[in-house]
Amino acid sequence: MMSEDTYEDKLSAVDAAESREASEEKEMFPGFQGFLFTPQELERNASRGLMKCQCIQCGRIFFIPKNQIQARIKARRTICCCSAACTAQYKKERKKSSKKEYCCATCGKHVSSNEYYGSGRFCCQKCSNAYSSKFGNTTEKRKQKSNKLLEHGKKKVVKPCHKCGKPIECSEYANNALCAECRKKKYKSQVNRNENVKQQTKLQKLNEESILYQQVLKLYHLYNFKEMNEVLKIDTRLLRSVIRKYNVQQNPALLPVQQFGRIKYTKLILDIQDRSVTYHDFIRAKLILEHHYHVEMMSPEEIKKMYNIEYSCFDMCLKGVFGITLRNLSESSRNYHQKIGTYDNKTEKELYYMQCAFRFPRSEYSRIPGFELVNQYGWYKPAKNRWFGATRDHMISRNYGWTHKIDPEIIRHPANCQIMLSTDNSSKGEKCTITVEELMERIKHWED
Repeated sequence: MMSEDTYEDKLSAVDAAESREASEEKEMFPGFQGFLFTPQELERNASRGLMKCQCIQCGRIFFIPKNQIQARIKARRTICCCSAACTAQYKKERKKSSKKEYCCATCGKHVSSNEYYGSGRFCCQKCSNAYSSKFGNTTEKRKQKSNKLLEHGKKKVVKPCHKCGKPIECSEYANNALCAECRKKKYKSQVNRNENVKQQTKLQKLNEESILYQQVLKLYHLYNFKEMNEVLKIDTRLLRSVIRKYNVQQNPALLPVQQFGRIKYTKLILDIQDRSVTYHDFIRAKLILEHHYHVEMMSPEEIKKMYNIEYSCFDMCLKGVFGITLRNLSESSRNYHQKIGTYDNKTEKELYYMQCAFRFPRSEYSRIPGFELVNQYGWYKPAKNRWFGATRDHMISRNYGWTHKIDPEIIRHPANCQIMLSTDNSSKGEKCTITVEELMERIKHWED
């Protein structure tokens, strides 16, 4: 029978296993501290599996996922602590223990590595200054250096002047030495040369400015300053300096550069390419657009396609840029139905109703009775789901005007308008609230 192992044999086996694991750890993680697992366990464990570790500061056992262990190994984080506080305390104690001591070169006092002055050889600023005053760059040492330099290569010798041949004292290494009079002459000639160069540059600049001024006068009646610069192809600052110097004002016949929209679309309509746009050109373009819009009854989209204008809402361009009054909704619908051929299919009563629609401006609303309902309830707008509000109504209805053959100009006059709630207007129907005589008196007082 085999003899049983003693307690001491078991302890020795455990110690051998631990030493073997420690050696494997050193081979796997050289320089790392606090890992309580073998390389085989690290390879076998899952990506998020917990690995056993021990804090090297407080000795507490804790667990870290495998992916974080691999990140620590990749980043070469050699210490393993359970918290940031333990890491900071460990580094602080290690820094204290790793301090080195130096001996002051002046007084001989022992100091640590973080308390030195100068190059690390002194205990204070006073010792550093005393050492530099005693052994450093003093006046006596500077004199000794200057004397040595004079001895080596700074000796004075007699040489002839390079210009006039007069004998002068100079360094033995000096080439092309000059006497005092020749140096003065050379300096004066250099000064005169510099002045001549300055005068030549001034004259050249004046000639360039005068030539440019003549070119500006030739193009004054054709281009504004911005387009003139593009034609001449010169620096903008040079053109501005000439304009300021000769006090050239912008041509009053041309549109200013700030009116970019008017200039751009006037050029497109009139096909102007070889000059700038004048006020006369702008008025011509406006008359052409008004003729297209009001006489030929073209829509803004048709005008836009005719001149190949890139503008998303060209009706706003007609109103904002050229100041053309746009058609209202009834006129636009009438124009649309006339173009597609459905306007003639309407009955005479429908045409009369269209002619009796209100067309007065918003400035007249304050004089209309019932205007306070607008501020209180707002306008009646079914398109925006506002089914209750104020609406305009004819005091003498359009049906009454049709039956009694009243002029549409009288029915659509602002004196025939009143503002009331949408519910009251629907219940009123085609009734009249005033007579024709009262309406005529209101029109007279309205115009007065």
